Amino acid sequence: MLGAGECFLLTHSDPAAGLGRALEFVAWGEEHDDPGVLAFALLQANDACQYFDRAAEALEYRRRAEELLVRIPDAADRMLVLHSLGIYYVRQDDLSSAFVRLYECEEIARALNDNRRLAGVFVTLATAFEKAGAYDEALEFCMQGLELFRAIGDNVKVAHAMINTGTMFGKLLDYSKALEYYQMAIEHCRAVGYHEGVLVAGMNVGISLNELKRPAEALPYLQELLEKARRHGHRTMIAEALGAIGCSQIQCGQYSESLLSFQEAIDVALKSGDRIQYAYLLGKTGEVMQIEGRLEEALAAFQEALDICLQYEPPAEELNARENLAKLYERMGDYRKCAEEQKRILELHRKLTGEVRQRSAAAIEHRYAIRAARQQQEIMALRAEKAEAELSRRMQELNASALQIMQRNEAFKAMQKLVEPYIRNGRGQVKELAVRVRDNITTAVDSHEKWRLFEQQFEEVHHDFMRVLRERCMELTPTELKICVLIRLDLSTKQIADALFTSALTVKTHRTNIRRKLQLGGEENLSSFLLAI
Repeated sequence: MLGAGECFLLTHSDPAAGLGRALEFVAWGEEHDDPGVLAFALLQANDACQYFDRAAEALEYRRRAEELLVRIPDAADRMLVLHSLGIYYVRQDDLSSAFVRLYECEEIARALNDNRRLAGVFVTLATAFEKAGAYDEALEFCMQGLELFRAIGDNVKVAHAMINTGTMFGKLLDYSKALEYYQMAIEHCRAVGYHEGVLVAGMNVGISLNELKRPAEALPYLQELLEKARRHGHRTMIAEALGAIGCSQIQCGQYSESLLSFQEAIDVALKSGDRIQYAYLLGKTGEVMQIEGRLEEALAAFQEALDICLQYEPPAEELNARENLAKLYERMGDYRKCAEEQKRILELHRKLTGEVRQRSAAAIEHRYAIRAARQQQEIMALRAEKAEAELSRRMQELNASALQIMQRNEAFKAMQKLVEPYIRNGRGQVKELAVRVRDNITTAVDSHEKWRLFEQQFEEVHHDFMRVLRERCMELTPTELKICVLIRLDLSTKQIADALFTSALTVKTHRTNIRRKLQLGGEENLSSFLLAI
């Protein structure tokens, strides 16, 4: 699609320039009446407007893109627009809308045998299921995407897929398996020179080792990562590395060192404006202060962390902050406040659990509904294929029967020609024998058994043809009905004459009578009329 890559990259790296370029492509798409380019450009304009909080414009761009979907003739272009819509709805937490678009993307990618785009759809589906709390399903799509990227040979995407797979194992609390995938990702990233991937995977190795209570092994990974992040000036990574190092130091009993690590991480988070990370680090600082008996300082840290969580509404962090406060109030002997926090924790936990279960159930239900629909389509396609094969077989049998009748009657005609001179000129027993042969031929031709079997085969293939024809015209004679059947099989006048053991002229006369009885106009074709029944 025209300019798709350029437009996408600009929109996500420089929103102002991206919006300008997107609107240029919108104008181009409108001028050239290209719905594919127009829809994709509108979605990039939607993304840019979202960045600038221009909600009304963003909504209008997205609405127009949705309306254009039905007009996009090219399947690959349609898939690109659907995938962009799916990503947008995942970001907006509208997972129901996301799944509808993404599953249609999957169907198109499979039909086109486009494994690269199919792998990309799997990655987005994994993100959607992760947001829904359906981690098993998310893991399944991560692993499917990983296999496809390996088959394609896209090394950077393979690294990302390894990290995503490790993350899903972590969500499922299988940290050993998560560690295995992160370590594979590091080796792969180093082999292909993907330095950013080494940083991300290294961070996750350290975190996984912390979760496995192996801080002595985690520290070298995290300290190496911290140095690399500092060299690159990557603030978010610096803060995350320092926070993870602090967690390792807590496990090692190095409380003073962990406080220094957390404090430095807090300074970096404040400079980068990451309030959620700041709240998390305040909580970790409070935990260390509590261990050291500095309860009032710990209380201040926990309370500030909770205030930030209530302002920005990350429920998981709020739950963590309240749990820290409950433990601290219990240690301080303030059981009333401890009970209040425990009550809020219970309510929050119920709410979170209910939301996760509801989202997870809805996501899985949607997936299996789509899967069931796909299986039903496959069953119907197989049935249609089987029915078509059966119809083809019966048509072959019908044509073979018609050919057999024609060949038999041609043989009878040849025999009749042979005996006619003996009937005219022969005498005595010769003439008598010739007459007997002619009468036997006439009896064989007039036998209804062969035609009855043929008519039965015809009705199996062309249901209700004879009934509809009789209802249309009751005046048709049995011979005329036979001629209609043979015309329906697309036989020529000569072939019909052979099949009925008559002359071509007689068949033409019958055809004229049939047209008159059916009240066909001069320009109406008898064969076309009968084929339409």
